[in-house]
Parts: sequence; C-alpha cells; structure tokens
Amino acid sequence: MKVSLNIRVDRNTFEECRRIVGDGLVMGPDPEAEVQIFGREFVLGRNTKMLQCVYAGVNHIDFTRIPENVLVCSNAGAYSESVAEQVFALIFHITRKVCYFNSRTHAGEFRQEPVGFLYGKTISVIGYGGIGAQVARVAKALGMKVIGYSRRKIEDKNCDLQVDSIEDAARQSDIMVICLPLTKETRGCIGGAVLGAFRGTIIVNIARADVVDRDSMLSFLERNREKYYLSDVWWNEPRIEVPIPDNAVLTPHVAGGPNPSAGGDDTVSDVFRLAILRACENVRDFMQGNAPRNVVRREDYV
Repeated sequence: MKVSLNIRVDRNTFEECRRIVGDGLVMGPDPEAEVQIFGREFVLGRNTKMLQCVYAGVNHIDFTRIPENVLVCSNAGAYSESVAEQVFALIFHITRKVCYFNSRTHAGEFRQEPVGFLYGKTISVIGYGGIGAQVARVAKALGMKVIGYSRRKIEDKNCDLQVDSIEDAARQSDIMVICLPLTKETRGCIGGAVLGAFRGTIIVNIARADVVDRDSMLSFLERNREKYYLSDVWWNEPRIEVPIPDNAVLTPHVAGGPNPSAGGDDTVSDVFRLAILRACENVRDFMQGNAPRNVVRREDYV
C-alpha cells in the first residue's frame, strides 16, 4: 500500500516514518497513494482510502471535499504532555510571578511580594480528551481539585466531579482550562454566559481561538482587570491585532511544538516529530486491518 507523507521533514524523521509504515512511504503529495499523512493540505486521488492528519485539531479541513468512503483520522492525544506543560507554564507565570520577579531583580531591585498557591484550588477542565486528562493528571499531582466537563462520561480517577454544563464548571472553579476541539457546536461556546458565571481568576485556552467568543472575552477582561486570560492561540493568527489587554498573556501557538519552517530548514521539533510518528502508527494499524484511533465524526464539522 502506497502512503504519502505530505509534510516537510528531515531525512532522519522520514526514515523513522518508513520503519513504521513500510517501504511504500513516499515523500510529498501523491494522488496515487491510498493513504495520505498530512498537515494542512492533502491531494485526493481515485485510490485514496484514508487521510491521517498530524494535528490534533481538524477544523481546518473542508470535509465537503472528501468522499464518504474516505476515512479521516485526527492525531488527538499526540500532543497531550507538551500542551499540558504549556498550560501550567502559563498558570505559573501569573501565580508565581516568575517573569515579574526576574525583571525586577535584573533591574537591581530585591523586593519580596506574596505569590499564588495552587494547592487546594479547584481547576475545571473543559473538554476531557487526551489533553484534558493530562492537565488533570498534573493538577492532581499539585494537590488541586479537578472538575471535568465532557459530552461523554468521564472515567478517570483524577476527575473529582463531572458537571453537566460549562457554566456549572465556571461557577465552581478558581482556574478554567479550555481543551475543547473547534466544531460547529463549540465555536464561540465560551461567551457571556460562561464568563459571567466564572468565579475564579484565570482562564487558560490551549484549544482554538474561536472556541472563545472574542467580543465577550475582551469585554470581560476590560471589566475584570484582576482576572487573566492565558492563551496559546489568538483570533486571526498569525496576524495579531493590537493592542492586547494587559491581563491577557499570550504565546504564539507553540504548546504542541512549532511546525516545520516554510523555508529551507526541514528540521522538526521533538514534540512534532513524535506526533508524526504517532500518526504513522495509526496508519500502520489501518494498513494491517485494525481499527484506527481518532476517526473523525464528520457531522461535527459539516
């Protein structure tokens, strides 16, 4: 079975992929390939049977272009550890004031001030997939109480309480972490009602920008200067509109590791390389006649 790898990677990464998938792997788009591993773009052919995305999110895919008989799989779970680390890096930036203290000390000022404390606090995880479960795992290690929201029953020892609505989670949490995929149902679901119910001080978004209603969030930050929006994503990225509220802390969509450059350097980060290899393992399972993971529900996007 021919498999095309439609992503710029270095030679070593390509050889690792070939060891998993087999000698039928080719570099670059190939309409004759039965399976395509892709990031942003794919090329449908008459033989296409499976499209394997290397990203966890698939909201960028135009499902109306894809015939019903072609299987589409996401790479959900491949970035869980890296993204969960980013969540707590953002949280610690606020609670432990590391950057603030560093700049003060570099300026020659030694001044001690109170810092935040996560132990005993309540964190809500909105969207309890692979990333959400890893966030909960880290939170429990820090002695936090975990509230989970998911459309499925949460069966995880790290979740202390599952709630029926995002508003319920917002009312009971000190910190809220958004881990939802962007679908037609979740677009803008973090809006005025949820923000009005939120009793805590920190909201973290490591999902997609448009899960959060832009105008509602900007208004919320303007009214609540003591609260923070920490996000790895922003609306209309990579074009960032300024000014950005002072109580918003941003990173440029690097929680899952930066993608290969668009220039001449094909080297991939360790996180992205491992994600590509995981995608290859899913393709191998499909080629061997086993049920692949993360088959996308088209009705969530069309």
